[in-house]
Amino acid sequence: GVYNGDKFFEANARRISKKYSIPSILIEKELIIPEGEVFLIGQTDHSWDSRFWGTVKLNSVIGKTYAIF
Repeated sequence: GVYNGDKFFEANARRISKKYSIPSILIEKELIIPEGEVFLIGQTDHSWDSRFWGTVKLNSVIGKTYAIF
């Protein structure tokens, strides 16, 4: 999930908790992403992304992203 305040995720079977320093408009609630929209998440904790701006209409997205492993 995406959370405001505490960020929890599993990394190497350990739970990690980190506070965000910028406020989010998504305050601990479930979000159903409408058809034709996307939820964009930046690479760093401090990215101003869909956690702060909400979903984006897919036809507004220019370019492609690729996962780097």
